[in-house]
Amino acid sequence: MRTLVTILLLAGLVNVTATGARAQDTPGMAPADILSLMRLASEPYVDPSFGFSLRPFSPCQMMRHKQMVDDGDVELVQFVQRAIHWALFIRISRTPRPMNSDDLLAHLEASLVATNPDVEVLGREKLTAGGRDAVRLAASCTIEGRKWLRQRGAVFFQPDEFFVLSFNTPLEHREKAEAIFADAIRSFEIVRSEMTQDLLRQALDRGAALLRRVADRKAEPKRLVPELYLRCVVDGRDTGFVWLREGDIKQQGIPGTGLLHESWIFEENGMVIRQLNEMFLADDLTFEQWDNRIQTIVPIQGTVPVRTTMDIERGLRQDNRLVVSVSTSPNSEQFQDKVLATPNAYASAAVVALFARLVDLSKPELYAFATYNSERQGFVLRTLRIVGPQNITVDGQAIRAVRIEDSEGLIPPVSEVYVTETGRLVKIVANKLEMIATPKEKVVARYRDKVVAVERDLQELAPPAPNAAPSGQSPPDPRGQGRTP
Repeated sequence: MRTLVTILLLAGLVNVTATGARAQDTPGMAPADILSLMRLASEPYVDPSFGFSLRPFSPCQMMRHKQMVDDGDVELVQFVQRAIHWALFIRISRTPRPMNSDDLLAHLEASLVATNPDVEVLGREKLTAGGRDAVRLAASCTIEGRKWLRQRGAVFFQPDEFFVLSFNTPLEHREKAEAIFADAIRSFEIVRSEMTQDLLRQALDRGAALLRRVADRKAEPKRLVPELYLRCVVDGRDTGFVWLREGDIKQQGIPGTGLLHESWIFEENGMVIRQLNEMFLADDLTFEQWDNRIQTIVPIQGTVPVRTTMDIERGLRQDNRLVVSVSTSPNSEQFQDKVLATPNAYASAAVVALFARLVDLSKPELYAFATYNSERQGFVLRTLRIVGPQNITVDGQAIRAVRIEDSEGLIPPVSEVYVTETGRLVKIVANKLEMIATPKEKVVARYRDKVVAVERDLQELAPPAPNAAPSGQSPPDPRGQGRTP
């Protein structure tokens, strides 16, 4: 359910993450038993922002990110099985000059030798992946007395740009690891056509132009919504609600927009997840700040007292410099900072939340932005397509609404966002999740007692439960009159 809450709030409306293979680790199993299970995943991992898919090994844990590595490559994702020391890394790499397959094999070998002087090449292979030329290199080396298998693969994207797959395992697993890696390379596909690339480039230009108009106050007026409640429904079952508030405020003397998104999700097993995301965006878009807190609450069960954990993420941007601080572990007061330079067409979560009220909804159009993604701890390519008006059903009533499609890189899953002609949110459909605009009285009648019960449990904690509101401010009361952001 943590994923559900992330979908709800972290990026303003719906934050769609990469899809596909998400096999988990196998705690408690012996390494030999885990090794016997290793195979090629049945479902591909799809990266919508960078436009590729592949089937990694399974079972594994997947860590999606975007970070520069020592040689200037950009690492995109890792697949690991720690119990048997297997790790697969996917990078995108560029070279100063165009290369053919022989050049690329020599380049991969040179990179291995540079870090492991005793490398012994075990094999080289030319193959194809998704109709593109690819290569595979296998080598062994010794690190701290243990023999390791170092496999490298590369798939051409352009003559001077390619995806690099690095697969590291113990040498004694060679037979199985080589077979899986060869199949993984062959499963690799570029899932974005040149035509789609052109559409995205145009959409990014359109998004950048919109941001300039907003900063110059030449876009549509903000048309803020002081308060809105959304009921959350998963597979037809009501699971909680989201409380949205917006207002014109000043922060550090800077005029802008304040947004406060609070959600309460009640799981069938009794666990409760509360999220509070407070955002500020300057009117000229040069400054933004956010504080996002996810509190997981396990209510009192018999003689077992209430348990709670808090994860915190904070962001602060001035012009093109973004600093993101994330708590190092649940309930920790220690934070790890990451400093990023925002790319062209960068849009904050607040811009995404206000998008339908900043554009002309009468004109079908595709917009794209670079947005921060908490899972990747970097930027992803976010696309918002204005489809146009259509008839939908909301709580048994037929209404006319404008449909907006929200996705990452024009690759499924695609979330459907329905708004009125003035941009007020009506309904969101994201796979099995629906968020439906609902009168406050109905939400309060349905969830007040549940919220009161959880807060009563939290009072049993010593010391008190972490405050879900930023330091120095009183927490909002989800049962009554909300504070203005």
